[in-house]
Amino acid sequence: MAAAAGATNLKRMAMVFGAGPGVGMSTARALARRGVQVALVSRSMEKLAKLIEESGDCKDHLKPISCDVSDPSAVNKVFDEFLSNKEAKLDFVLYNAG
Repeated sequence: MAAAAGATNLKRMAMVFGAGPGVGMSTARALARRGVQVALVSRSMEKLAKLIEESGDCKDHLKPISCDVSDPSAVNKVFDEFLSNKEAKLDFVLYNAG
């Protein structure tokens, strides 16, 4: 099937805040299994690294990002860095932190 006029080949991307064990990581893994690149945002890089390693065949679609979501400037920095990727567009945001 041909691409629609004006369509782009941008990667599908999601950002999951509060990506620790539970709803955040389960959602991130479900998206990753569907080919979505997922930024996992949490305070603990160690916990994220462990959860990614346990993610099996979808772990290559998961990228950990350390951020204290109680700091608005830190959250803004995460969005700015994420959105600066010209080969990607942000399709989903799950704010599960807090």
